[in-house]
Amino acid sequence: TGDVTPDVAPLTIDTSERRGREVKDADLVVRFGLQGAVQTGVTPSPVIGLPLFFEIGSEHRYANTAFEPRARVSWTFAASSEATSGPNTASFSWMSGAIDLCPIRAPLMTYGYLPYLDLRACGRLEVGRLVGEAETGNGSQGRLWLAAGIPVNLRIAPQFLGGSIFVELEAGPRFPIRRDEFLVGPTATQSLVFR
Repeated sequence: TGDVTPDVAPLTIDTSERRGREVKDADLVVRFGLQGAVQTGVTPSPVIGLPLFFEIGSEHRYANTAFEPRARVSWTFAASSEATSGPNTASFSWMSGAIDLCPIRAPLMTYGYLPYLDLRACGRLEVGRLVGEAETGNGSQGRLWLAAGIPVNLRIAPQFLGGSIFVELEAGPRFPIRRDEFLVGPTATQSLVFR
């Protein structure tokens, strides 16, 4: 008599599961877009800007907090504002480039293993130019704009749109590294219009 070998499928363990969530290898992701922003503290009055941005980052695409570094470069074109001090009026224009570094992604909501709602805290460095021009004819001054910030970024990426279209809400403090005063008026009686 010969040996009988039972026909039993081997036991396999699915290694794509992590705590019940599907895991995908990290992807290198490139995105670009246009933002709408209200900037405060840059010019005398809040101004609306339309920063263009380009970002590159890593995404693991699973529903746990992860080290997923992302870098974003953005540019805000000239935004303008006016200020008055007594009889003196000055107009200001500002443009700036910024780089954001965001090391960690905290998922708040997922669709399967795909991120749907993410939260990131970033570090930002801004470099640009702020120009003040007197309406009374005593010239203009252009100064280096230099500031740091800590923006907190909430991204919504609906998966029924394929995840390629997303909406962000962002807010955070800005800390000017360089502070300048803009004085307007005759030499003997100049008045401060903006700091």
